[in-house]
Amino acid sequence: MSFIIKAGTILLFLIAAGGSLYIQEKPAPPPPAKVAPLSLLPETLKKEVVAYRHVAPYADTSSFTLKPELIKQIQVDDDLVIFSNKQSAIRLSEIPDVLTEHEGTLYSRTNENYVVELSLVPGLQTYVENVIKNVRATHVGAVAMNPQTGEILAMAARSHDLDHAVTHAGYPAASLFKIVTSSAALELSDLKPVSEIHYRGGTYTLNRVNYKPHPLRDNRSLTFRSALAKSCNPVFSRIALGHLNAEILEQYIRRFHFNQEVPFDVDLMTSSASIPTEEYGLGRTAAGFGAVTLSPVQAAALIASIANKGRMPAPYFAQRIFTATGSLLYQHKPGILERTLLPETADTLRTMMEETVLSGTSRSAFMKRSRPILNNLRVSGKTGTLTGSNPRGLTRWFVGLAPVEAPRMVVAIVVVNPRSRSSNPSYLAQKIYGFANSANLLAP
Repeated sequence: MSFIIKAGTILLFLIAAGGSLYIQEKPAPPPPAKVAPLSLLPETLKKEVVAYRHVAPYADTSSFTLKPELIKQIQVDDDLVIFSNKQSAIRLSEIPDVLTEHEGTLYSRTNENYVVELSLVPGLQTYVENVIKNVRATHVGAVAMNPQTGEILAMAARSHDLDHAVTHAGYPAASLFKIVTSSAALELSDLKPVSEIHYRGGTYTLNRVNYKPHPLRDNRSLTFRSALAKSCNPVFSRIALGHLNAEILEQYIRRFHFNQEVPFDVDLMTSSASIPTEEYGLGRTAAGFGAVTLSPVQAAALIASIANKGRMPAPYFAQRIFTATGSLLYQHKPGILERTLLPETADTLRTMMEETVLSGTSRSAFMKRSRPILNNLRVSGKTGTLTGSNPRGLTRWFVGLAPVEAPRMVVAIVVVNPRSRSSNPSYLAQKIYGFANSANLLAP
């Protein structure tokens, strides 16, 4: 649990400088033909990237300084260490948990007197920490992120035995994977948000009895939009088996950066995904029952790509690092980690997901009778629920973005074994968005 200490009123002069993570992206080519077979699928998102992290040289280092008096006021985090590898990459030993606030910016200091300037917003960070502190659960982690830049605005975690609950990637992704399935279906099939999809059985039951389409026995139906909002598992099995295939989903998990290292300021476990080729496994995976795991940091980046017109930002929280003498050693430059979707696909999915909070699985957290609890603030989201083994227990997710019309903040919240209704992640997200809105953090 972090604590924040107010520093004095010493003036701080900072000037923007060189970068750390930078990606040059070619414009996306025209949308592909709406065909599902991979053999007919053109390369829709070709790009060339140059990614690097380094300690940038500065011609005038005197312009990038912290006053010695300010450095002395910044509290020391005894466990915080700064590393540099052969590629001159900067990495921290841990997420700092001893923070000092000065003029609206949070800092932490190492034993060697290096100073880390953080992207965290002081008021929001304190609020999120207090929300997480009161959650009755075995493990909980929350991340709030700017979807355009990838800067983490707040993060907090509590766990009995995980090193850090927001960087851990052992949680089952559960129905968050429906975002991946929906992305592929919107781009590569004839399905529209209003398309009716027939199924049989319950909303959540998906087994060998009801996973395959049957024209005579499928006596229920939902629109694609409603099926995503209500997280209807048999509908998503039919989307995979009738409109997609394993090779297509493999392509989309690469786009959403599964099974790949995500550059971050501390060690971040790799989120993993495996796509079966046989029908039953494919249908269940598309619905969220597969061997797919995810960290809250990457979940935030995933939903940020929906908010950011198909561009996944590289997440970060370390904005600048200064030496013991106050000289600027490192400065982060925001960049795009991956192009996941075409802009029109992301826009469609963003509006589809609003139904989750209006009439779907998050309705009870965001609506009171028929009125939105957050009044005019429009929120889109997706939930997920599945029992996992790392850590053990019932894992519940909420990822969201707001405002829907021009997203300014995304959240990713995971809770394992919540012991009260108010500890479910949808309720936590509603509180965090309510605070952010009242603090004017979501205004253009």
